[in-house]
Amino acid sequence: MTAPAFDRIADTLARASDDRRNSRYLAYWIAWPFTLVECMVLALILSVNYAFWRLVFAGRGAAAGKAPLAGGVARPAIDAENALGVMRTLEDIAAASGARLYWISGTLLGLERMGQPLPHDNDMDAGIDLDDPHFADFIRALWESEHVVRIAPQYISLKTRIQNPDLHAVPGGIIRFKSDVRNASAPGKPPVKTDIFVHYRYCGGSMHGSRNTLWWNSPFTVARRPYGQQVFSVPDNAPLHLTENYGDYRKEVREFENCIDCPNAMHIFSWTSLGYLLVRQRLMLKRGRVDRARRIGARMRATLLKGIIPLSAERHRPHLGS
Repeated sequence: MTAPAFDRIADTLARASDDRRNSRYLAYWIAWPFTLVECMVLALILSVNYAFWRLVFAGRGAAAGKAPLAGGVARPAIDAENALGVMRTLEDIAAASGARLYWISGTLLGLERMGQPLPHDNDMDAGIDLDDPHFADFIRALWESEHVVRIAPQYISLKTRIQNPDLHAVPGGIIRFKSDVRNASAPGKPPVKTDIFVHYRYCGGSMHGSRNTLWWNSPFTVARRPYGQQVFSVPDNAPLHLTENYGDYRKEVREFENCIDCPNAMHIFSWTSLGYLLVRQRLMLKRGRVDRARRIGARMRATLLKGIIPLSAERHRPHLGS
């Protein structure tokens, strides 16, 4: 990332305001007729694809138990000891900048289960609040650190933000930062991929996401908690936070996809999101896993509904922790 590029990002973050959030539905309603047509076209495409692949892969149910569950190209798991060093490195960078970084999702799950990152995980997940007064300082510190090999923002397109009013609060469309970070105590070890998710306030709680999905959590503060010989910053209600994300998080499952299986997952209406779900549905049909393909189909329908009805996000937000 060049200096001018970072300055533009910092300026975007600085200009984020509640005023723009209050008018977030105006652009949506202006684009609504076009969104409605797009939803109809997408619904037809999804229906035809399901019927076609259901026919092509008919009779594959008997092989479902023999097919491996993981799809795509396998990525090497991270070294837990190296990952712990990277976590300390990132927390030191955050502390020096005055920001409050905390660990979430799969990384928090590993800490709560084992006191370290999960052995089969291939990246780490951290969060930072959009309204953290030192947010931009932290991103600049990452960009300037010798231990950060790569830091790049991941954007949500303007079209997607217009069609998803709950994304209008995301400044400049920056939904998260993808980074590769080296362990300051062992710089010779490979860098660890780390996603830094931007958390913003929504529906009385905290929202973060990717290009495909949003996740909602009950409001939380950040606390320092011991894990083995280490102390890390995590949501103060870590068990509740994980229950919202995973359900019974103490129980290990063989198959789990954040965009499909998280109880607190919400939808982003976009070609990218639906395309991802379509690929996963085809894979499940190919393996004879019709029930899971139908589950993915339900998420597709909810995603289309999100495009048609802007308040569907609020209505479908899970009432968790009650």
